[in-house]
Amino acid sequence: MRTATMTGHSGFTLIELVVVLIILGVLAGVAVPRFSDLTDRVGLAEVQTQARAIQTYNRINVLKCQSNGLRCTNLTETGTDNGGACKRNADDFFLSEDLSGWEEKYGIETIESTNKTEEERRKRMEELINNDNKNVTSEAALFTLTRYADRENPNEFPRELPCAIYKRK
Repeated sequence: MRTATMTGHSGFTLIELVVVLIILGVLAGVAVPRFSDLTDRVGLAEVQTQARAIQTYNRINVLKCQSNGLRCTNLTETGTDNGGACKRNADDFFLSEDLSGWEEKYGIETIESTNKTEEERRKRMEELINNDNKNVTSEAALFTLTRYADRENPNEFPRELPCAIYKRK
């Protein structure tokens, strides 16, 4: 009688191959959704980071008055003559901060940047404050109008226009 021997043969049985394929299928079924979720989370984190950068940029536009209360620093752009209310002067501008909790203290008249220097605008700001015989405390802030991002030039930072001085209610 002859005995069958497996000398010289090497390889995997069909059952071993099927088991390996099943294991790979289970791993792929678990891993693929996690990786696709990871790319979504990375994209969301990037958008949130950009939104925080824009929010920070807009908050920088609120200029705190010095503690002596007479002068706001960094007044470099023109304001808008708005009859005592801080309003949008164009469709593509918005207030840099939420005004809830603030009341208007002083409006800033329009001062054309072509006609006035920064020092002249600061002097006019002081006149507006001093003529009202009220003290602007360190709680006062200068709110600005900020232009929405330009669709043609999305990387260009928006332009700000000082609008009015507000104080905490």
